[in-house]
Amino acid sequence: MTRPTSTDKADYALRAYAAGKTMRQVAAEIGVDPSTIGNILRRNGIKPRMSGPARANVDSAEIVRRYQAGESVKALSESLDASRPAIQRRLIKAGIPIRGASEATRLVAATMTPDQRRAQAAAAQAALRGRPAPLSQLHAQALARQRNGPIRGKSPGEDRLAVMLDSHGVNYVRELAIGKYNVDFAFTAAAVAVEVLGGNWHSTKRTHATRTPHILNAGWTIIFVWDIKVCPLGPGAGKYLVNFIQFARRNPATRREYRVIRGDGQLLAVGNADDDDFSLIPPSHRDL
Repeated sequence: MTRPTSTDKADYALRAYAAGKTMRQVAAEIGVDPSTIGNILRRNGIKPRMSGPARANVDSAEIVRRYQAGESVKALSESLDASRPAIQRRLIKAGIPIRGASEATRLVAATMTPDQRRAQAAAAQAALRGRPAPLSQLHAQALARQRNGPIRGKSPGEDRLAVMLDSHGVNYVRELAIGKYNVDFAFTAAAVAVEVLGGNWHSTKRTHATRTPHILNAGWTIIFVWDIKVCPLGPGAGKYLVNFIQFARRNPATRREYRVIRGDGQLLAVGNADDDDFSLIPPSHRDL
């Protein structure tokens, strides 16, 4: 097969996969992430072949043991020739929370000698002079925002939602830090985060493309709730969240998914961490 052009990558991926190549091999050939190949296959009604740990008959207990000993999902993926989502699914099914970036960094640091830590810190400082703040500093800032809590009156929609959740007796944390980001509401027992979107500008906000996969890959589910003029946040959204949180507690397989709902609780979109983009789909008058 010849190397594809930019206009026939999807067709090449389908033919190469049908010829027996793995998603990882096809992805490397056309310069995309393996998850993109998976999405192409699913859009064309093709169920991906079993790969990685399942194909190699690697015991899930071994994956859990190595992960809890400090190996990262990336390291396990490379050593077992499996995709990261495949490793994460094994861990989630075993009830193991996926580490965030800050915890992974802490585990790596714990194995280093004092001299190695000093050398790493010096190299980082030299490399990052004049650049954005390091992850550790951003995480510390996120923890500070969590301690301070939400600014009173800044988001009426969030305040209304808090009243609704309180009426249902639901426990939550506001402004929980997940890595360097904060989420509006976090239901830690179910690993569900909720973000209230108070304006159509959210649908094109650049940080959603980076913060959403970061939070999803930390083992969380995210529910985005629109609170805008055409469909303000109301009891329907509160009821949806309460029901979903109860469901998520019993079904950890929902982790790493995201959902978008209107202010009345109607579902607008569903996706997961393996998607190529994260559509927030604001409601319009036609949706009413």
